[in-house]
Amino acid sequence: LGSTHEGVALSGTVTVVVSSSGPAITCVSPVDGGVANHPPGSPLNLEGQVGDPNGVQRVLVNGVEVQVNRGGTFHAQVPTHFGINFAEIQAIDLEGMASSSFCSFLVANRFDDRAAFLGDAVSFRLGQGAIDDGTNDNNLSSLGEILRRMLNSAGLVSTVDSLLSAMNPLYNNCEWNCPWPFDGSCCMRVKINYKAGSFSLPGGKVLTLQLVDGGLKAYVKLPRPSLGFKIETSVANIDGTVGVDYIEVSMIFDARIAANGRPAVSLRAGSEVVNVGSLWYNGSLDWLVDIVLWLFDGTFRNLIADNLKTQLRNNIDSVLDGVLQNLDIDALGQQFTVPALPGQEPVTIGVGVNFTRAEFNASRALFGFGMRLMGDVRVVGDTPGAPIPPGNTLVDTGNARTLGAAVSLGVLSKALFTAWQAGYLSFDATSVIPGLESAPAGTQLALNVSLPPVARAGANSGELRLGLGGARMMLKYPNLFDQPVEIYVAAEASAGASLVGDRDLQFRNVTVDRLL
Repeated sequence: LGSTHEGVALSGTVTVVVSSSGPAITCVSPVDGGVANHPPGSPLNLEGQVGDPNGVQRVLVNGVEVQVNRGGTFHAQVPTHFGINFAEIQAIDLEGMASSSFCSFLVANRFDDRAAFLGDAVSFRLGQGAIDDGTNDNNLSSLGEILRRMLNSAGLVSTVDSLLSAMNPLYNNCEWNCPWPFDGSCCMRVKINYKAGSFSLPGGKVLTLQLVDGGLKAYVKLPRPSLGFKIETSVANIDGTVGVDYIEVSMIFDARIAANGRPAVSLRAGSEVVNVGSLWYNGSLDWLVDIVLWLFDGTFRNLIADNLKTQLRNNIDSVLDGVLQNLDIDALGQQFTVPALPGQEPVTIGVGVNFTRAEFNASRALFGFGMRLMGDVRVVGDTPGAPIPPGNTLVDTGNARTLGAAVSLGVLSKALFTAWQAGYLSFDATSVIPGLESAPAGTQLALNVSLPPVARAGANSGELRLGLGGARMMLKYPNLFDQPVEIYVAAEASAGASLVGDRDLQFRNVTVDRLL
């Protein structure tokens, strides 16, 4: 358009940016595949970042528009639940180009170290019918029936007989010293001996075992226990039998976890109550026996009552303690194998079990077992441990049945966490996907999951929901995808869970409800 001053050439530059996609979206806090140590159920502040050469017009989080500052940062309050959470993000630039992404992250505020026992992970409930069903049919179907067998055995009688025999003479004392003008020696000595083998406990014995707060109350009534005796006096010798109309004994045994880690019982201080009926006898020389028994009424009654009370206490304590100490939980502490995914080695998980609770009240006895799951560690990640659902781990199955057992969802979380750490969800799938075995050298299809899968209870009874997040699939195919292509994946599935028979847990109608 004509000459320039001194022929100087005019030039200029302009930068043209061509945007062929919507804004870039980044999850800042929590990051995708991250862990939020946060109370499940309370809103979480999600922070993200968006950027686009044309500028950002709108950002929506889970369908709700949020404000974006000049630097492209945005915040949103998102609802949470225990386990894997998802936030879907959509961004639109000033030219109307849209893009979408998501963040998947784990929300929990309780994590169980892999080496730790999850307390009360399994519960075992005994109702009153399992403590004492009131029968005596020798099926040993309750603790009370075991005690009644002890009470009716010959062992109790023979033990008391041996103790009484060892106490002879039961009494040996001078009752009357000769008066003056005699020399003051004993004119009337009374010696009482127990006749070995004469102790008797007739039929009609009663024993009940009742749940009470903190333990078990045992009540025993023995009709007409008796023993044979021989009285030697300066006047005459007397053979006879003495007994009481009845003896009632009640005592409470407190339940606890003993120092050896097993349930045990011990007598509650001050809980013993003993009632003894009237004294009776059979024998000759009734007038002399009347005098002797009048003098020694308390001696005979206490002799019978104290020996029986002591032996009942020791035997009941021994039986209850023996039964509880020998509750066999070793069968739970074994190992199981998780079936392998195609091309993978199966994962073996070891199980350790201990007692964590022996809790008794008037309606049930509840035992809690701690559980530890161990396996190889091939994946570490940022998760501090197995995520445990909020609330009380212990599950009481209620009084619908005499016997009940429950397993906490925390056990499933620990199992999933242990399998994930062992590398169950991280593998190279090239050799197992049909068609890829003949792909060019250098082809890769790998899956890596940075978060453990997490199970949680669904909204409906018997529903289980399983979340998977932080998953990355990497595909590299020479001459087609020379640079690896990465795909982010997250999903949530649901299934019905029910008990088949008394021990088999069955999952049904497994459905993928959400796939991102």
